[in-house]
Amino acid sequence: MRRSDAHEFRQAYNAQAVVCAEGSQLIVTTDVVATSADAPSFASTVLSMEHTIGLPKTVLADTGYASGQAVRDLRKKGIDPLVAIGRPCARRPYDFRPPPENTEPRRITEPWRLAMKDRLETTEAG
Repeated sequence: MRRSDAHEFRQAYNAQAVVCAEGSQLIVTTDVVATSADAPSFASTVLSMEHTIGLPKTVLADTGYASGQAVRDLRKKGIDPLVAIGRPCARRPYDFRPPPENTEPRRITEPWRLAMKDRLETTEAG
């Protein structure tokens, strides 16, 4: 159940899909969870492939999936997670919205996030 502006409570689910990023864009596994956040189901959705098609070597995920516990769980299974830990600062050329007000960027303090930031800045990860 999820609270919404239009209704007191709305039954809502969050669908997850793992897609092959090597060109085929084939959906390799799916899951539906009863939470609005992506991070809690990240590791379990990826690990659900273990007894079907096998586990991937690397997983790419956006910042909504950033979870220290999920990163640890995936690494325990030999999977290299590459998870965005923040929004990019550069604006896209087709972004015509007004520029954001000058705000202080979020400080990254968690050790796993600092390590992930360093990992993502390598040419190997790019």
